[in-house]
Amino acid sequence: MIDIGGASLRTSTAGRSQNESLETTLSAAGDDTDIETVVKCRSNGIRYESTDGTSQSIEANSELRVAITNRAIHVLPDGDDTAVDDIGTVPLADIEDVSVGGLVRRTLVVETADGTYTMRPGKRSDLDSVAQFLRRTSWAWSRVAPRLATARAAIETLDEELADRGPGPLEREKHRAKLALSKAQSGASRLDVAVDAIESEIEQLREQLRFQRVRWYAMQGEQTVDQADDRLAAGLVHSADSRLASACDHYEAALENAQECALIDSTEEIRLRLETIRERLYDLEVHPVMEAHDAVERACNVRDTEAEVGHWEQARSLYQDARREVSDESAIRFQLAWVDANLVDAHCAYADMLETDADGHAENDHERWAKQLYMAADDHLEAAYSIAREQEHLDTTSIELRRKRLEMKRSSDPDDELIAKAARS
Repeated sequence: MIDIGGASLRTSTAGRSQNESLETTLSAAGDDTDIETVVKCRSNGIRYESTDGTSQSIEANSELRVAITNRAIHVLPDGDDTAVDDIGTVPLADIEDVSVGGLVRRTLVVETADGTYTMRPGKRSDLDSVAQFLRRTSWAWSRVAPRLATARAAIETLDEELADRGPGPLEREKHRAKLALSKAQSGASRLDVAVDAIESEIEQLREQLRFQRVRWYAMQGEQTVDQADDRLAAGLVHSADSRLASACDHYEAALENAQECALIDSTEEIRLRLETIRERLYDLEVHPVMEAHDAVERACNVRDTEAEVGHWEQARSLYQDARREVSDESAIRFQLAWVDANLVDAHCAYADMLETDADGHAENDHERWAKQLYMAADDHLEAAYSIAREQEHLDTTSIELRRKRLEMKRSSDPDDELIAKAARS
């Protein structure tokens, strides 16, 4: 550490106490990097001339100091006791040139794009070493400053857009900030001075970007929940289901980013909201499935074949609804295939009953009743055939043969039946 105009901040117990006090002051001003040098100046030992021609001297008492860190030059009019709002800061990234002037009363001259700072220490000091340090570190910052400025601008845009218009097409800004920080990190890795300070600045911007991403994902999730509510109100259950699933994805991304940047309060709030949306999604998916299970149970326990057909049909319809609404339909697809097989069997069994009754009416010469029952039996076989065609494992050949047999019975002439009866007797 360079000793300028007084004892080194690291050479005595009093110095260490002073160092801690100054570090606390600078940390409150947003700079927690190492203090490289502290220059004690005369009460009017700092003069600023702006590029537009105006100039001013920084009025201060005998405690006027200039603290130089790996991030910035800080002017403290009241020394360690300077209020945060009264600290003047010149980021090292803004420095364009540093020089030392004067023969008797030497001065440190720092030039920026906006103006020039001229500093006069209170006693003889090694300003050449200070100037050398500032040149090296400001050059290092200049290697990454454009990238940091790009990232900072993108993050500010995200903040403003989210506050004014909510989540929208902001992927470009998120990508711009992320890419700029990545390139800044790559540039910092090739430096040999102020590396920790630069990487700290990059990490701070990454934290800010994560925070904006948390806001974006949470707002996008809430917007998607509103869309789901609108679809539910319109009776579009399947569409609402997909919207809620998308909302879960957004909130999961918000939670992940919140955990990365240690937003404790936000993390808990997001977790609770995510659980609520997951419960809604679960209820939306499970409700039709439970109704389908109830229908299956009724079909398995009923004794009446006609009623059994109705219950299996209801179960099939409910499983089809559930299949459209759940995010993972694999389990329901297998259950639906099993229901279809039972429904086909039920249709065929009921068709057999109707055909038997029709045969009895035909034998008793009740042709009109017989044909109506044959037609009803064929309707059930047709329904069974239609369902069986949708499932590869179900046999349609036997159903086709039954339908042909019924067609022959329906189209037979009554006199032919009488002759056939006489022949059998």
